[in-house]
Amino acid sequence: MSRCQSALDAVVATKAAAKEAVTAKDGKFDALEDSMKKAFRYAEDAVDDDDAKLARIGWSARHAPTPLAVPGQVRSLHVTAQGEGWLEMDWKKPADGGRVATYRIQRREAAPAPGRWWRSPWRPRPGLRIRRGDRCWSIAWWRRIRLAKGRRVIR
Repeated sequence: MSRCQSALDAVVATKAAAKEAVTAKDGKFDALEDSMKKAFRYAEDAVDDDDAKLARIGWSARHAPTPLAVPGQVRSLHVTAQGEGWLEMDWKKPADGGRVATYRIQRREAAPAPGRWWRSPWRPRPGLRIRRGDRCWSIAWWRRIRLAKGRRVIR
């Protein structure tokens, strides 16, 4: 039994030493990465982002930023619970498109003449319970959910 315990202690000590070695290695790589980034930024500034001069060291000027992809439509939008003055909705993230910055929930009262759309003032998330004063929210009021990417609204 004592041999098993000493073998187990040796394994634990070896794992701890390996973890310390990996942590030290990661720290050195992070320092190397930081110094390389500084050197390349200095080179870009020194030659005023001239591609021909930067090509001599195997580098190129910064590229224009890539615009974000438009997210797809949410999936499985449904009301999970409803009571007087509150409504709980749930949905799944879009299966395609870019990353969603925020969800925008809008409602319109069900009336003979369509009313104005109301936008929620908070950042909703799936499974959100919504209360708005003493007004009773009905399922018929909820018509659409739009996704927002930054400030641009996708319909």
